[in-house]
Amino acid sequence: MLHEFAQKKFRSYESLLEFHAGRITLDKIRSSQLPHYIINFIENYTHSSGYPLEKIHFDDILNKAIIFNINYIIKPCNTILKFLFGSVESRRSEFIAERLKYFQFYGYYTGRIYELVNDQDIISVTQVRQLLNSINLKILQELSDPDDDVSRKNLIKLLFFYFHDEDKNRINLSIPTKILSLFLYDKGFYDLKNKADNFFSDEIYFQEAVELINPRKAIKKSKESDIDISDDKLNEIISRAKSVLMNNDLSDIEIGNMRRKSHEEIPDFEINDDRDNVSGQEAISVSSIDHSLSEYYSEELIFASKFPEIPEISDEEKKHMLIDELFCEQTYRNKIIKHIFRGSEDLFREKISVILDQEDWSKVTEIITDLFGTNKVDYLSEEAVKFVDILQDHFIKKNVH
Repeated sequence: MLHEFAQKKFRSYESLLEFHAGRITLDKIRSSQLPHYIINFIENYTHSSGYPLEKIHFDDILNKAIIFNINYIIKPCNTILKFLFGSVESRRSEFIAERLKYFQFYGYYTGRIYELVNDQDIISVTQVRQLLNSINLKILQELSDPDDDVSRKNLIKLLFFYFHDEDKNRINLSIPTKILSLFLYDKGFYDLKNKADNFFSDEIYFQEAVELINPRKAIKKSKESDIDISDDKLNEIISRAKSVLMNNDLSDIEIGNMRRKSHEEIPDFEINDDRDNVSGQEAISVSSIDHSLSEYYSEELIFASKFPEIPEISDEEKKHMLIDELFCEQTYRNKIIKHIFRGSEDLFREKISVILDQEDWSKVTEIITDLFGTNKVDYLSEEAVKFVDILQDHFIKKNVH
């Protein structure tokens, strides 16, 4: 899925450019209709070189830019740690500052890391991981307000706009539920991630996602073992990392190994960097930094203010879309309408709408029994079996959720 999505993005972006004699200049790229986060990646990757890029070289960079942003938008914390540190325990602040220029979203993370860069010479991976976990706890606290839908919308708005299929109706924004699951897992919101995993459909609409991540039900915070690291332990790790020279071979950082549990793979790429040596200055403790999220949460989600508001979908519209999703196989749908509902599309929608309003399967079986008896439907017919299977599968997933 993500591989096809990346290829589609690549074709779409490349179609916006013109290559003369198989080359393109950065000025042409900057003045193109490419998204600014793609242009930003290309500028940072090429160090804003004034030389024209050969098309084969440009294609390689564009592919890296797309893969980088797919990784970052789905799994920001994981991507930040891998991209800034790779396999080493610490980096010079100058190195981190240069790397941070690649990140164009989620300012509530990068803004705090910039503060570390400004305050000290050496940054450790443990330090940044602890900082990210602390920010995620702040986010979870905001999500825990059942009346604060604004925070929930801002949290996932970028996710939906980026991965929404542009060929579909923009009003009905939806994404694969697994993408939302990965996003929540990356933040350590394990109970919310489980709710996404148990969602009744493989696709989830924006409004449904906002409701799903409203933790009105009991939820657990991020694992304490992932967050609580003592200052003494932190300084010990940093001191040990600073006492040795960085391995030169580790100056090539890879985004790779971001694999989904479902074996969905995001392609890998690497970026080459200059050598990065560390010095012996003491690092400050993360716990001494104010983690107030209000400065970064809503406003600092870059592009959020530029996105149009996503229209609310009524319950009837959601039900209408669910019916189309459940009975998406047109051949079976036509047979079901013909043999069970006497060819009436209106009767089909009316009866399915009543069924979807039921809370459990036992009530549904009563409705189906009455329907089959009234319309003299053969219980063992292909249409009847398929009809029951579709609805039963839906209610099984619904009750698990």
